[in-house]
Amino acid sequence: MMRKRIRRLFQIVLIPLIGGTVGLVLLALAFMLPTDRIYTNVRASLDMLDRETSYFSITPALQGAQLDNFTEALYLNEALVNTKNASLKECVLSGYVFDANGDDGDSLTALSYAVTEPDSIPLFPSCKRFFNGYEVAVKPLLMLTTYSGIRQVNLYLSLFLSLLLLYCMQKRGLRRYIPPMIVSVLFIRPLTLSLNMTFFGFYVCMLVPCICILLLEKETLREKAWLLFGIAGAATYYFNMNYIQLLSFGIPMLFYFLAAGIPERPLELLGTIAAYLFVWIVGCIGMMVFKWVVYAVFIDRHIFGEMAAQFFSRTDVDRGSRFSAIARNMKTGFGNLWWNVLEAIFVIGNLAARLYGKRRLSITRSEFLLLALMILLTAGRYFILSNHVIIHHWVTYRLIMIPVLTFNILITNARSEHGVEPAERIYP
Repeated sequence: MMRKRIRRLFQIVLIPLIGGTVGLVLLALAFMLPTDRIYTNVRASLDMLDRETSYFSITPALQGAQLDNFTEALYLNEALVNTKNASLKECVLSGYVFDANGDDGDSLTALSYAVTEPDSIPLFPSCKRFFNGYEVAVKPLLMLTTYSGIRQVNLYLSLFLSLLLLYCMQKRGLRRYIPPMIVSVLFIRPLTLSLNMTFFGFYVCMLVPCICILLLEKETLREKAWLLFGIAGAATYYFNMNYIQLLSFGIPMLFYFLAAGIPERPLELLGTIAAYLFVWIVGCIGMMVFKWVVYAVFIDRHIFGEMAAQFFSRTDVDRGSRFSAIARNMKTGFGNLWWNVLEAIFVIGNLAARLYGKRRLSITRSEFLLLALMILLTAGRYFILSNHVIIHHWVTYRLIMIPVLTFNILITNARSEHGVEPAERIYP
């Protein structure tokens, strides 16, 4: 048994090692692409970004619907860099953008100068702490279309993946959970996510594992779920910056229980979540450490000190208390009147159906623990990284979807007066 656990741990650690190596190769290929067409298409995208400014809201009256054009400009700026500007090693590892003012500059202004005066603007490693794997997709797309075209690609792909997920739920016999999923997705303002590259990556990293879970047979899922969660964690860090990574764990975890069944014993439920969270963290944090180790070896060995300082600045409380960080995100998340009304209709409708069918609303100990753990998972993220989530509450509030979906699933998961087994409750 011990030998089996050691072997499994070794396999888990291999996920970020193999993923990081493959990721670096893909980035190298992306940065070897010519940038002539990329410059043309980025230049054609400037007018739209200038009109929208850094934090444009597609629905001004709705909280949490801002686009992060500040970070989008970094994506586009980084796509302009190739091996003519720096060595291949530096291009891949440094996260270079053209910026005369470094971290103090405005990214939209820097992008404008980058396409008009590229020879006079120095490179700055603004994104060196990330893998920046998004450039594997962004650079080829910019050879074909403008930023507006990328938005359309993201929108259609988001719609396709969302519909595919619902179709897989239908085929898996989980159609009763389609309404709670739709209501919960609306909580995170999916249109905003789909139109922003910065957010789109998280949405994809959330949906794809859920679809994979539904495509696997129950026994295969129980045997291979560790690999799926490990890859999900690694992919999330590779393709995204720091915002709402936990969506790629929390939502797939709920789909795992929908597909495999909720353990009847609370301790088994706790052990399952803890095990897969550990694998997901190894995948995500492992990719992070892998990137920093490679950077330290080939570029600058001081990166770990810089990242430690960055971490402590994010976990500090000079911008507000840890509890105010939780409250601020809840205020933004539930500051959407029309969604609150929709959620109220959903809850009241479920309660009315139970009264009409003479069914009592009940919850098992395992289900109660599941809801408590999903709340704790989200609140813990806010509590630990308080400064970060206060600054970026207009993005990080989306993590509340994890307990929201849990609650909506459980309120849908009614049982008869005499009760049934958990697995029967999952498969209506």
